[in-house]
Amino acid sequence: MANMAPNKIPMPEQAPDVRNKNYLEVALGYSEEQAVEEASRCINCKNKPCMNGCPVGVQIPDFISKIAEGKFAEAYEIITQTNSLPAVCGRVCPQETQCESKCVRGIKNEPVAIGRLERFAADYYLNHCERKTPDIKKNGHKVAIIGSGPAGLTCAGDLAKLGYDVTIFEAFHAAGGVLVYGIPEFRLPKAIVAQEVEGLKKLGVVLKRAKYFITCRGKMEAGTRFSQEEVLCAMMSQKTLSLYRQSGYSADGSKQVSFFEPPAVLTGELQKCLSGQM
Repeated sequence: MANMAPNKIPMPEQAPDVRNKNYLEVALGYSEEQAVEEASRCINCKNKPCMNGCPVGVQIPDFISKIAEGKFAEAYEIITQTNSLPAVCGRVCPQETQCESKCVRGIKNEPVAIGRLERFAADYYLNHCERKTPDIKKNGHKVAIIGSGPAGLTCAGDLAKLGYDVTIFEAFHAAGGVLVYGIPEFRLPKAIVAQEVEGLKKLGVVLKRAKYFITCRGKMEAGTRFSQEEVLCAMMSQKTLSLYRQSGYSADGSKQVSFFEPPAVLTGELQKCLSGQM
């Protein structure tokens, strides 16, 4: 029977007089007992409205049910079927305006703490389990992704699962983009991002330092050459998140690329794009 407690289990945090003396993560995460208790608040709605609020379509009731049963590793595996960065999303994704805003429990009381449970499942797996190397059937196509920000990492994970040989080209020293260089340590530890990147490498994603970039108009800078059959360029700025696609760049980079709005990154439109349906 569902736990009908009206409020979420509070997130354990560093005390103010402790956290004002360090740069460590403020939120400490649920214990196993707290996670099971919070997961039991889910009433497993038939229509699963919370999933309508999730941009990547995580099977939310399914992974929460696994946590309620104490099967934490299985919960993580359900999440990663559609989300390659669960430890990151569990911390910085705006669940309160997305999945949790659709939660039926939130109509009269507080919604289920979906984000905290996602973080718990990811942290548990990363700390207690060995990452599995999935058996992915390669499709014989290569993809280059320019930039290793959240859009680039998301593209890399999704494409690797579809069988593409993926290479990410990054200009900075560390992969992660705004996750590393824009979010402070006490909100999103760099080690967490590094662990998620290692997970992508397990999928076969290759990271390389790059000297050239894609311009805002989608042209390759002169002198840049890639042997990849297809180039996907995920670009993040303060105002835009764009997906670019072009088959067979010319050596001088003179060809224009097609432009897609952000949902192409976050939904099944990405697969349509790659299959030539867009």
